[in-house]
Amino acid sequence: MNRMKVMVLVAAFVASLMLAGITKAEMVNTTAELLNNKTAIAYIFSPPMSEMMYRLGVEEDRKFGLQPNCQLQYHVIPFAALVLQPIEFPEGKQHPTQGVWLTRYQLERCGDSKFYNALFFASSNGDAPISKPFYPGSTNADPVLVRDAMMTAVIGAMSRSGLKEYKDFDVFDMRVTEPAHDVVEGDKTFRGVWSEIWTFRVRGQMIDVPMTFIPDANGGGTTFTSGPDRQPAPKAPDATEKKLKKTKVSGSGNGPTSSNDEVSMLLRCEKPPGFLYQAKPAYPETARTAGITGKVFVSVLIGEDGRPIKAKVMKRIPEDCKDFDVVALKSVMESGYYPGILNGLPTKVWLTAPISFQLN
Repeated sequence: MNRMKVMVLVAAFVASLMLAGITKAEMVNTTAELLNNKTAIAYIFSPPMSEMMYRLGVEEDRKFGLQPNCQLQYHVIPFAALVLQPIEFPEGKQHPTQGVWLTRYQLERCGDSKFYNALFFASSNGDAPISKPFYPGSTNADPVLVRDAMMTAVIGAMSRSGLKEYKDFDVFDMRVTEPAHDVVEGDKTFRGVWSEIWTFRVRGQMIDVPMTFIPDANGGGTTFTSGPDRQPAPKAPDATEKKLKKTKVSGSGNGPTSSNDEVSMLLRCEKPPGFLYQAKPAYPETARTAGITGKVFVSVLIGEDGRPIKAKVMKRIPEDCKDFDVVALKSVMESGYYPGILNGLPTKVWLTAPISFQLN
């Protein structure tokens, strides 16, 4: 399911728990497992992690010009957690060596508070995870659904602002305005529909964009629309469909393009596409057993809506090592992106990413 209904409240007292040593190896695969694992949840909201959230929140405050004169103590209040990729807690390590997760927290300061979200990426060598800010607010949509719906919302904001160029846009807030409920239209009943307001800061003014999310009755994903009408946008294909329908391996790995590409590999834009989050590739067991390491340069075509369209291997190190091709392609097709911008508008463009495979 794409909805973040698995996201539940986490008691604030967890933030005060000190990080304890991990006495046995554990793998946390789902959010439900995380919230039932005292050691894991204590880590996710431990003081070191809360410190990272605090720093990200302060930077976000600074970006939005919030509380510039606040001299009082800031407080980070844990609110929710979501597992995006399974988290591995090795025995005897202070930090997980695998996994991606999102935390939601309130940053309280000077009598005011704001919801922020942070993405955490485990380090394979056991160092502290890398943290990055995600869009602020208390949306009920998970990060993948947010990514898929973002361009629809941006276009709605552009329409309401009267601007024709996608410049100086910041997501300021995403909040639920109507919780999950049933909607009857004619002889059809849509269950679990919910509504949100996504607020954009556009050149100094705040633009509210209404968003409606409609879960598929058969569990096939969630459609979305901007505005009061409920004609849903096309449903985003799941990872399996992307892999079967769109992942393409072409070329010998020595050339920059092929004659069948719809978009030139040489196209450059004023704001190139980039990762919202990057799916970690699985290390092929045959390569691990044989002690094989390497690096694969993969180009992925990013659509105007930020979705990956197709991918291909451009270069391998060593040149004759193809052991990592499949998992590298799968990784970029399951990652999240923001689109490239050309002449102020989202455009379809290629992004090349190096993916390294090293044995610790």
